[in-house]
Amino acid sequence: MNHYHSEKKKTLDELINRYECMSQKGTVLIIEETEYLTLIDYYEQECSQERALEVTNFAISTHCKSARLLTTQARLLIDTRNEEMALRQLRRAEALEPSLLEINLLKAEALSKLNHHNEAMSLLGDLKEGRTSKKDDLSKIFLQESRIYEKLESYEQMFYALKEALYQNPTNQAALKQIWLSVELSRKYNESITLHQDLIDQDPYSYLAWFNLGHAYYYLLEYDKAIEAFEFAFLINDKFEFAYRDCAEVCMQLKRYDKALKCYLAVADHFPPDGDLLIHIGECHKHLGKISQAKIVLYRALAMEPQNEEIYFHLGDCYAQEQGWGSAIYFLKKAIKLEGRREDYYSKLAEIYFFIGEYEKARTMFDKSVTIAPEEASYWIAYISFLLNLGEVNQALEVLEMAQDNAVGAELLYAKAACFFLLGERKTGLENLGEALIEDFSTHQLFFKLAPAFSADSDVKAIIHYYKFD
Repeated sequence: MNHYHSEKKKTLDELINRYECMSQKGTVLIIEETEYLTLIDYYEQECSQERALEVTNFAISTHCKSARLLTTQARLLIDTRNEEMALRQLRRAEALEPSLLEINLLKAEALSKLNHHNEAMSLLGDLKEGRTSKKDDLSKIFLQESRIYEKLESYEQMFYALKEALYQNPTNQAALKQIWLSVELSRKYNESITLHQDLIDQDPYSYLAWFNLGHAYYYLLEYDKAIEAFEFAFLINDKFEFAYRDCAEVCMQLKRYDKALKCYLAVADHFPPDGDLLIHIGECHKHLGKISQAKIVLYRALAMEPQNEEIYFHLGDCYAQEQGWGSAIYFLKKAIKLEGRREDYYSKLAEIYFFIGEYEKARTMFDKSVTIAPEEASYWIAYISFLLNLGEVNQALEVLEMAQDNAVGAELLYAKAACFFLLGERKTGLENLGEALIEDFSTHQLFFKLAPAFSADSDVKAIIHYYKFD
């Protein structure tokens, strides 16, 4: 801490001590208006609204003609749902400084919270007319308007109000922070991209504009552009935690674990790591094959969050990859005990039971996984693969029928084709294989995983060749 900040903190500490002593004695502290405002700001940052309001009462008793103190008190009263009292104080402030914009913005907010929306909107409309050349003022007015639209659940109008607020003042931080919610609620992703590209053209170092742009790209499935936008956001502001985390999340979805790990480690460098962050770091190490490092990080997470079932799951998966079956089963059972509605936990435990020859236990776990998530084709395929490995082809077909009643996807057609080939019903098998190839050619290797004996079959190779060039 440099000398300037050290002195500033010392001054603040002295001011707080003086006020606390005065408060305990029930006397009035005579200090400057700016010092009272400093105290109010301190208590607000400490999340003590009641204490901040108490300070405003003392402050106004000694500075009764301060419009700024009255306005500050009104804002705190609105925050604590005392809108009627806030309006009374705002009328007092308006009599002292009728041209102060904040007074009318707070009046509109209080009126809206009292459900007098038309009156609030009318007030904001009048304010706009008087400030057509004052872009910063107009930006604040449109921002307040957006909050009323949000309360009315008029999300499209909320977006357009925030858009106008940012065109009036591209640096309006409150609008930049709020607009993503309106985009998500109104689904204005394309318009958000255009808006934020315009804002970035005006200010290439607006980290919030880059961040919002990244989210819009993400929801339009343009993942590479989303990652690039998030990267610009945290390169501009290396303390912007959300950009690192959201960038990492997209990378995880794309299985770019190395890149995701770099983002998560950057968060750990700048902020005290929490259990969730450590889980993600451990998961990245696991996917990258660094099992020992993954376990170290996951045990750190477990010390912080001993009831987090996700940690037990990842530890179980780590031990499974090391073929430490006993430990893997222990941790997966622990995960299931804490959270019994996760299909992936049961499926992973089923795989382990299969590897160690505990087939009935595996069957029970596979059955649990598809019962919990019947719409997920991948868990049905895992169950069917297990049955085919045991040579229970007819049982696999029965499970497949249940799967097709609940889930859809080419994977189920490939599984059906495999079953018929294994039963010697080649014609029906080829028909199903053709349907699967038409629906999704890219996953045709699944057929060979389920029925490897037919990898060199001439009819199978011919039909795959035909649809490859169709």
